[in-house]
Amino acid sequence: RNLASPSDKEATTRDVHAILTIAGDDPDPNVRSAAERTAEKLVRGTISDDPLAVAEEFVSGDVLSRATVRAQEALAAHDATTAIRLLDEALATADSKEHYADSSHIVWRYFATFVDRALYNRLDMDDGRTVMLVPRSYFNAHLLDSIALISANRVAQAADHARLLVRIAPLDTRSRLQLVRCLENMGKDDDAIAELKLLLEVAHDPQSIGTAYYRMAFFQWKSGNYLAAQACYALAMRFLPGSAPTVAIEMATLSMQGNAQGAAELQRNLSAHEISATLQSYGIPEAPTERIARAFFECARASLDAEIFPVARMFMSTLAAFAPDDVTVGVMRSLEDGPGTPLIHS
Repeated sequence: RNLASPSDKEATTRDVHAILTIAGDDPDPNVRSAAERTAEKLVRGTISDDPLAVAEEFVSGDVLSRATVRAQEALAAHDATTAIRLLDEALATADSKEHYADSSHIVWRYFATFVDRALYNRLDMDDGRTVMLVPRSYFNAHLLDSIALISANRVAQAADHARLLVRIAPLDTRSRLQLVRCLENMGKDDDAIAELKLLLEVAHDPQSIGTAYYRMAFFQWKSGNYLAAQACYALAMRFLPGSAPTVAIEMATLSMQGNAQGAAELQRNLSAHEISATLQSYGIPEAPTERIARAFFECARASLDAEIFPVARMFMSTLAAFAPDDVTVGVMRSLEDGPGTPLIHS
């Protein structure tokens, strides 16, 4: 809204001044870099004065964003080699200069949602160090590179990218699941199970929890832990009701492949108490854990009390997904109809 109308003869000058003024004092170097890049292209005339074009350049005109788009196109064409080359070239500068390396005073983290950021703060996962934000393009580039490397059967390298993703995005389900996929392809099932347990320790939405239990069920069955597999399948269906047909088919197939004991165990439903006891006996967290649930409710209450409505809406939306009772849905709808607030810089 600070950009000039394209019909304004001084549009370029005004836009450059507005962009550099807004971003000039921002503590995030990525914001300043985006402003300088956009201003330079406006001056050179390589982008138009149209506000949408300027906004697109500012948000996604960086090298990593453009490389990710081209890499996605290459993967869609089953050309993993080209995708890897594009991403490696784009990531080389950022990684070689260690732009996003943690230090004794600063950590670099990526958060896909306000919920992830608020929970991270509440859980004090950075040991009191200053948190700087990693741009989405950096996260996406490493994630896509890991996916492409698996397609090219370069799994060890794919795992390196996945481990970096877990470091910069410890609450992001995609990063942990990608590492699990890498470990699975490397034949390291025990390590994959360990990563799924870590995911379940912090998972805080039905999709993440259900997916984690679904993957855990496979590894438990593969290890011959039939009761653990059944308990995890039951929880996958609880948190992801849409997965029930697929899970039912898998359980039937697996019961036919297993031994008589395993098949018999899968013939009956486990009670809630049996599921909980089974998870405990195999060291599998029961998600959402008490620690996460407590932090989640504290964050939700704090965002409501502070009237930070965009954040409160996200928390209430997640709560409604867990338990869509009249009270929760009513609060969520009232927030949707209520006033918004400007996004907060971290």
